[in-house]
This record gives sequence, structure tokens and C-alpha cells, in this order.
Amino acid sequence: MLMRVVVDTSVIVAGFASGRGASRRLLLAALDGKVRLLFSTPLLVEYEAVLTRPAMLAMSGVSVEEVGPTGDGRRQDCHRPLPWGQTYVVS
Repeated sequence: MLMRVVVDTSVIVAGFASGRGASRRLLLAALDGKVRLLFSTPLLVEYEAVLTRPAMLAMSGVSVEEVGPTGDGRRQDCHRPLPWGQTYVVS
């Protein structure tokens, strides 16, 4: 069974900011399908709001279109509200 993880925005920012470290390894594990990310709609909105700030875009070298679940089409893969709120699982 995959480990399910809710990731705070600060971890997402650290993963984008640094090429190394635990935050980057966690994000890469999620992209590789080794960890399942759980998030709520408000948390997703927060991720996008923070990661699309001009300073974050400049630091990370990504475009607004590339940021997060909405930028890469993963929202289509979201499914199954969880019992503790409107939370989605990204596969």
C-alpha cells in the first residue's frame, strides 16, 4: 500500500526551491507514484496561489501553466472524496 501524505504548502515551496533535500525527494516520490498525495480544494488553491507568485516562478523556473495539479492536467485524475472532507487523491 502506498503511503498517503498531506503536504503543507511550505513543503511544496521548499521542494520547488531546492534541488535537494527531503521536500524535493517527497515531491519526486509523488511524481514517481511511490507516494500518494492527498489534498483539499482549499489547499490546492493555496498551493497555486503561492507557486504562481512572480518571485516563486522566477526562482523555480516554471511557468504559471506548469504549476501544480491544474497546470499538468492531474486534476482530471483526482477522484474519491475522503470521509474527512472534500479531499482528493492524486494517482
